[in-house]
Amino acid sequence: MKNSHVPSPAHRITFISTFTLDTSNSTAAYGLTGLGGWFSGLTTDGNPDVLRNNTASPILLPPFTNFQPGQLTLNMFQTTYSVIRWTAPSTGQFSIVATFSAVSTIGGSTDVHVQRNGVSVFDSSVLGFPSPTSYSGTLNLVSGDHIDFAVGFGSNGNDHEDTTALAATIVAVPEPGTLGLVSVALGCLLSLRFLKRN
Repeated sequence: MKNSHVPSPAHRITFISTFTLDTSNSTAAYGLTGLGGWFSGLTTDGNPDVLRNNTASPILLPPFTNFQPGQLTLNMFQTTYSVIRWTAPSTGQFSIVATFSAVSTIGGSTDVHVQRNGVSVFDSSVLGFPSPTSYSGTLNLVSGDHIDFAVGFGSNGNDHEDTTALAATIVAVPEPGTLGLVSVALGCLLSLRFLKRN
């Protein structure tokens, strides 16, 4: 998780501080068994944070925040974004799909972003409950490039009831040449098998 200080809320963001990995973690966030996560230490309750419901049942953080089984969430603090960073393990094309949605049943107001090496490829808002917004795209990445999924406090200017769920997948896309080689190899194997039968 990254905590990045920005001068004011913005719909298109530029991170201006270095990535800070949060090392404080818990398997029972807010005293709720099964709600694990990482905390920044900027506030007494650890916000901004990244949490995950590690159970097969919903977990309620009274009065309005309901974490679904397996759900991953980000929660910002004032002008400090909550960020999950993924680093490309190799060079190539990667398919990225991400959906952000509010977790609080009274509705959230957050700005959400997907960035490649600090440059936005997707900027949107979550307004209300669950109010999902999604990104889907394919990016050419170099080994070591990073993709950041960021959540800020949105248009209402506060961080109350703004916990935001993130469901994301990143998958390497095979190169066309690789698919061709696999097809040729399979064709050769089938030919050899046919020749052995004769």
